[in-house]
Amino acid sequence: MSLKILYHNQLISHGDFCSIVSGFADYLDTLCLPPHSLVAFLAHPTLHHIAFLFALWERKLTGCPLNPRFPDLVLKQILSTLNFSSFIEPEKISLNPKNEKKTMEFDPSFIGVMILTSGSMGKPKIGCLSMENIFENAKIASSYLQLTSEDYYLLSLPLFHISGLATVCRAFIADATLVISNEKREIPDGVTHISMVPTQLYSLLEKGKKEVEEKISKVKCILLGGAPLSPVLYHKAVQFGTPVYTTYGLTEMSSMVSLNRSREELTSGPVLPCSELKIAKDGEILVKGKTLFKGYLQEDQSIDLPLEEGWFATKDLGMLNEKNELICLGRKDRLFISGGEKIRPEEIEAILLTFPEIREARVLPQEDPKWGMRPVAYLFSMAKDLSIKKIQEELKARLPYYKLPKEFVVMKNENQFRSVLKLPSKGLEAE
Repeated sequence: MSLKILYHNQLISHGDFCSIVSGFADYLDTLCLPPHSLVAFLAHPTLHHIAFLFALWERKLTGCPLNPRFPDLVLKQILSTLNFSSFIEPEKISLNPKNEKKTMEFDPSFIGVMILTSGSMGKPKIGCLSMENIFENAKIASSYLQLTSEDYYLLSLPLFHISGLATVCRAFIADATLVISNEKREIPDGVTHISMVPTQLYSLLEKGKKEVEEKISKVKCILLGGAPLSPVLYHKAVQFGTPVYTTYGLTEMSSMVSLNRSREELTSGPVLPCSELKIAKDGEILVKGKTLFKGYLQEDQSIDLPLEEGWFATKDLGMLNEKNELICLGRKDRLFISGGEKIRPEEIEAILLTFPEIREARVLPQEDPKWGMRPVAYLFSMAKDLSIKKIQEELKARLPYYKLPKEFVVMKNENQFRSVLKLPSKGLEAE
């Protein structure tokens, strides 16, 4: 296992990468952190932040990569819920790289990362993944993606998501080159593998068939997941000759669960060997296997793994076709996905209801050709001076950008509000 990184067109050899990792490891030694301590950091997509994560693993420390775009208030709230031993900014550390170690080995049993995933009422759940979870999934995925030491895998998804972390680990397992580019929305020359959410594919196909063919001339695989993929977008990609692979995965299974490489029809494909999957009577997707996470971090710092007769309930709905390929049908609850990001409407509604002028608020997903879904806020307010601008400013201060409603619909009649949104009348809500 080795990792070469093409960082802004500069090739970093595995030996050089190991030297940077060793420099961070030496810094961590000065902190005298006990093994398995939790270290939080803002996960920027850079060479040094990846090396820092590998250094944590070498020292048996658990990394908690956080979204660098979180507003300060949100970040403080998250950090207050974590019993972290240290919050470190890798970019501010002065390194003394060593040219000693050429190999890296990790204890498979310890918790390598804690990743924030969706939670009820806007409170995130914290998924705990062992090194075995992470690398077992990466090993199977890299094999099925036919990733080799000659390939170049573009890091196009965030490191604070399992998708971005999985990209790094697949490249490491396969001795491939990880590509980190500052050319936003562009595919650098020579890239062979890309992981995308449908929003990114939409932007790519907007360029037109001829330009797309030029951009992906050497691309062997565009892996799509993280959000519902519209049939129109999928078939357009196939017509353009795009080598799209569709997948189903989740943080709790350390990324990929199933994979469709055929491009014959839009499914999420058969289940991979590292996972088991079945459909419950109510249509919910249930999973288990070696890549199943260790559980969610609780307030008392214990880890709880919620299973139903040995299976993890995903809250996703699906079915298996006659070829035993998975077809995803949507969410079991209200949570929806916009551009690969999970959005829970209740979180946005709770902030909207802090405005005294707003009597009721309801956030619903609206189909969007680029983002898949976007949140729209419906407000019941009889105030004459309701300022949408002030509402937007408050939301921007408290929410990541992808949770901001694209539109606000204000209704002054309560019956109209409840009728349009198909909500029960006030007298029936208690039932």
